[in-house]
Amino acid sequence: FSLSLFLGGIVFFMTANYGNFLDVSDTQAYFAIAKNLIRYHGFYLDYSAGPQAGEMPIFPLFTAFFYWIIPKLGFVIMMQNIVSAASVILVFHLGKMVVGKKTAVLAAVLFALDSQRLYFANQLMTETLFTFFLLLSFYFFIKFEFISPKKHLKFFILSCLFLGASSLTRPASYYFILFFITYLVARGIWKKEVWRYLKYSVFAVLIFFAALSPWLIRNKIHFN
Repeated sequence: FSLSLFLGGIVFFMTANYGNFLDVSDTQAYFAIAKNLIRYHGFYLDYSAGPQAGEMPIFPLFTAFFYWIIPKLGFVIMMQNIVSAASVILVFHLGKMVVGKKTAVLAAVLFALDSQRLYFANQLMTETLFTFFLLLSFYFFIKFEFISPKKHLKFFILSCLFLGASSLTRPASYYFILFFITYLVARGIWKKEVWRYLKYSVFAVLIFFAALSPWLIRNKIHFN
């Protein structure tokens, strides 16, 4: 975690002094929506053009929250670097659960050194928060399926909710729920517990869409 923050701090300093936290075209849109969330309490890229649904909601909400606390873009980027460092810790814990501590340490160090992780953590982009939510989803799913001796349902619920959160951050994971269902059905056949795992599959879909529902309902109301 310290290594991640140290490296992120170096890139933060370089970007603040020699670059730009809004270096990619999408960053301007996220920043505009975040400022309009604070000012107009809605998702507006341009307030005069009315509500929009072109960008997913969680990252603008994340940006708006921290920009509201301290109205400096650098502060939002600092918070993003902390989230990115937390993702490195999640990589370690995932590796520890699946392949052992030594390999987990190596994986975490390599991820901490990854240039893309450092770049995106210092740009106002969705990648950092998306990765964090997706890793949390995998973490709780593995904990539920392989680590929890009694298969505590809370881990399964958290996994599906964070999968939904990742999709509301960046829609790249919309179809990941299909992989969840495929795995659960295959696992049920393998363990000869088809009915039990089929119930998990249905439950996963319901939780996932419950996480998406506020945004879907809002878009139905505004745009039909």
